[in-house]
Amino acid sequence: MMKIVTFEKMAKRLSLLAVLVCSTVVASAGEMSYHYYYAKMQALPTGKGLVYADTVSTTTPSYQDSQDFKFMENSSNQDPTATIYGWAKPAEGYQLAGWSADGVTLTTTDDTQPYAMVVRSKTEGKDEGLDLPTFYPLEPDSTFYAMFARVVTRYVVGEEGLGSIDVSKILNDLDDEISLTAVPNYNNVKFAYWKNSKGETFTDNPLVLTVNGAETYRAYFDCDSTMRFSFPEGGGYVLFSSPRAAYLAGNMEGCVIMPENVTDGNVDLYRFGFSVNANQGYLLYGQGECTISYYDDPYESFVENDLLIASGSEGTSLDTLDTNGKSYFVFQNGQFVRATTGFVEPNTAYLAIPDSCGVTADLLTINGGSLPTAIKNVKADATVKPVKGIYDLSGRALVAPKKNSIVIIDGKKVLFRE
Repeated sequence: MMKIVTFEKMAKRLSLLAVLVCSTVVASAGEMSYHYYYAKMQALPTGKGLVYADTVSTTTPSYQDSQDFKFMENSSNQDPTATIYGWAKPAEGYQLAGWSADGVTLTTTDDTQPYAMVVRSKTEGKDEGLDLPTFYPLEPDSTFYAMFARVVTRYVVGEEGLGSIDVSKILNDLDDEISLTAVPNYNNVKFAYWKNSKGETFTDNPLVLTVNGAETYRAYFDCDSTMRFSFPEGGGYVLFSSPRAAYLAGNMEGCVIMPENVTDGNVDLYRFGFSVNANQGYLLYGQGECTISYYDDPYESFVENDLLIASGSEGTSLDTLDTNGKSYFVFQNGQFVRATTGFVEPNTAYLAIPDSCGVTADLLTINGGSLPTAIKNVKADATVKPVKGIYDLSGRALVAPKKNSIVIIDGKKVLFRE
């Protein structure tokens, strides 16, 4: 009998231990840490438009006068920031002037696309994944304003980096007297003229006017050192390098080639964006007429591991290059062709592939195929476009910049301090 009793006690103890272990596992699994976000969306002035926000950019907006947008995310990545997307819908007779984080300072943006905004959480809590309102702060972490007006300003596509625009009264309405001022960002850039949606041009700067209806004014800038490219309408590539940093304007972007993107017979391009560094090789892809405008960049940098080598202002003779451990390709008719002799034109580039990539082919296609390429009508007098968003110096998109780091924000290299 003692033996039976002992087994019964042991069974009970084992059952109790199993329950305790199970409870501990459940508790551990439930103690997940979350960041709780509270972003407020507001239309300014009230009644002149509607707003909406979501965590994804593909949502169909459900517009409203204002929105208290609360959500949570797993905080295991230790990053207390999240990106949300805002939409704005102007009332009849008004337009979206832009977005603002304080209701005063305007951030102009493409009014046809949702606007990406970074929210920093102030609250962290642990629960079992339930959306508990007790964790949310009483006041918004961030408030974003959609600014509506009768008269708005816009940059010419690609010229955002050349200058800035100041409007004396952003939230303007009928009969208001306002002034529009365009300020060049660089010494080699100057204001050219304003053009409204009717095609009328104005050379006054500041431009003073009385608001009598909905109207858009675009600021045009000129640059003293600009190249204009005419790509095939269907799209094409051209190699490019520059002794100075530059912005790319129009339907064009700069691409580089990394070792991991090279296979025998093909190279895949890494899209770097709409600005290029000095003395860096790029394969530009564009459609129609595009421009390159140079500016003085105190933070010249390179895309690490780019296999495109700048030919320099004097050009490069392939006969003089060291072939130990690498081979060279030149760009012809939309493809890369292996070459050991020949001359690479100035301000272009050539492809240097390490033997470790295992390339034995003499012809390399681009992205599995090729497109026609052309460059002509090179002349001075035009303008350019910066990267939209936040990137590191290698061109990688960032959700938010790190403290005390140099990053590219809307095409400009800046030192970010939190």
